[in-house]
Amino acid sequence: MSDRDRVSDPALDAELARRTEQEARIAAALVELDGHPGRALLTAGPLSGETARRWSDASPRYDALWRDFERLRAVLTEARELRDRRGPRAMVDLLFGRCIEPDPAEPAALPDRLRSAGAAVERIDLQHLVSRIDEAFHQVSTIVVEVDRVRGEFLAEYAPLVERLRAARALADELGLDPADPAVTDAAALAERAHQLDASASADPLGSPHTGRLAELAPALGTLETWLAGLARHRDNWAASVTEVTEGLRRADSLLASVDEAHRRGREVIANPHLAPVPDRLPALRIELDRLATVNGWSARADAMDRLRARLRAAAEELREALRLAEELVDRRAELRGRYEAYRAKASRLGRGEQPEVLELDRRLRQLLWSRPCDLAAATRALVEYQRLVTTPVGSR
Repeated sequence: MSDRDRVSDPALDAELARRTEQEARIAAALVELDGHPGRALLTAGPLSGETARRWSDASPRYDALWRDFERLRAVLTEARELRDRRGPRAMVDLLFGRCIEPDPAEPAALPDRLRSAGAAVERIDLQHLVSRIDEAFHQVSTIVVEVDRVRGEFLAEYAPLVERLRAARALADELGLDPADPAVTDAAALAERAHQLDASASADPLGSPHTGRLAELAPALGTLETWLAGLARHRDNWAASVTEVTEGLRRADSLLASVDEAHRRGREVIANPHLAPVPDRLPALRIELDRLATVNGWSARADAMDRLRARLRAAAEELREALRLAEELVDRRAELRGRYEAYRAKASRLGRGEQPEVLELDRRLRQLLWSRPCDLAAATRALVEYQRLVTTPVGSR
């Protein structure tokens, strides 16, 4: 009696139950694998590169998995039917014997010999079949899971980038930018580049890292977002900007009046003040402000506002410089008067205030510094000479 003949009914039942559990496990794993996002990506469209190479090796194993599972299920179904008919001896051959003919289309189906006309077929038992299913499942699931993981890593960076691009393009539309505006064309170019990277990553997720190339888009996108945000701020704060420029023009008007007054006083008290007339740029700036409302598109309008602000700042600075120069002329006369009084007091302390040459220079300085208009150049020369007479010892002159 062979070993198989000595298998008891309880042992057969236990073996059938064990194989049935394996069948259920394999069925659940195959269903999960069939619906896995990684497998969907691998079968959704043409593959390329490393992914195409690896899937071309694994995909025949995937197809063979289902064929082998069908063989497993057919054998176990037949075994259960025999058990119901109380045919345990036939069950032994099904559960323990080499009763399964491998698929000749499967490369590893005939490990010992190739099928040929008239050649015997090498059969395998359930244990070998289950082992082959497990091995093929591991190979296929490895690439499926890896593809899903890599694709997920890409999408984790791609999705936020695409959302930022969508928001940027929506804001550009909201701002009414011309299709030829650099912001619009830049957004379109970035979107196209992102789409190309997505297509490349979808066709070959296991190829060279795609997330790094996504990261290369970030600086340009950041610049675009900053630019659009600036335009949005111009739009949102437009009324305040107009008010600010209007107030700046009012201050410039006041500054211009101060310059005119300083020039008038400078010409009155200083001889040959050489004060160049300051051009009145404010009327042109007011016209420019009035025209802003007619500029189409927030990009052009923002540029026009920035230019107006820059011109207003330059005009105000020009006026401040003119006022400083005019005031310095008058202040220079006051400074010379102060220095003269200081040296006059020193001359008195030193007992030189009554010396003829000092008295003569004293009279000349009073005439120069307290007359209108004041000759600053002559007064400066006279004061230098007065300082020399007061501070130089008598014997050293």
